[in-house]
Amino acid sequence: MLGQVLEGTGSGVGVYMTWNRQEAPARFRAAYRRLKAYDWRMGRREVVPEAVRRRVLGLRSRGLSWSEVADRLNDWRIPTGQGGARWYPSTARGLALRGVQELGRCPTCGRELRP
Repeated sequence: MLGQVLEGTGSGVGVYMTWNRQEAPARFRAAYRRLKAYDWRMGRREVVPEAVRRRVLGLRSRGLSWSEVADRLNDWRIPTGQGGARWYPSTARGLALRGVQELGRCPTCGRELRP
């Protein structure tokens, strides 16, 4: 590609954009591997204490629906992980599902999970 620019057969911007589009994923993967070596995690940080997750799982194991679990968390004024105004059923379910690998069972249906 650089040869095209030097020979004058391609426009500099177009060739650079093509090269960047082809090389960017490889550069990103290499940078991500370097960050992962330092236990760097992308995305939002988990800021809900483990005790809250265990409480959600305990309420769910008693037969409460996700709506009832969220209502209880709101009644107890337990703050959400990202500073939201209130707990929603999907938020409580997501919190519970994030740790299912260590439990070995799905908190929704109780089915055993495959490794």
